[in-house]
Amino acid sequence: TENFFPDFLVWSGKNVFAIDTKGPHLHEDAMRKLVQIRPAQGLGIKVFVRFATPGLVDASGPKKDSTGFTVWSFKPSGKPDFSYFDSVDAAIKRCLKVDV
Repeated sequence: TENFFPDFLVWSGKNVFAIDTKGPHLHEDAMRKLVQIRPAQGLGIKVFVRFATPGLVDASGPKKDSTGFTVWSFKPSGKPDFSYFDSVDAAIKRCLKVDV
């Protein structure tokens, strides 16, 4: 993945949140992109990449007949994180949360 064109960019101070929506059927494509995207260095700006998927999704893939939303991100350790939320409002709040 050399180019990444997220659906949404949100600026908050020196933080940029790149948010892309993905259908659960695009699990493999999303995992590949999430792993390969790296923020720009030396600009004093932190970039946080988030994928938002309807339903429950984890590292093994989407779960059948689920509701709600899953936000994908990276933990500070570099491992992928899948956070499930019952509401779109809660998922959006997670998308805009700074990882420490």
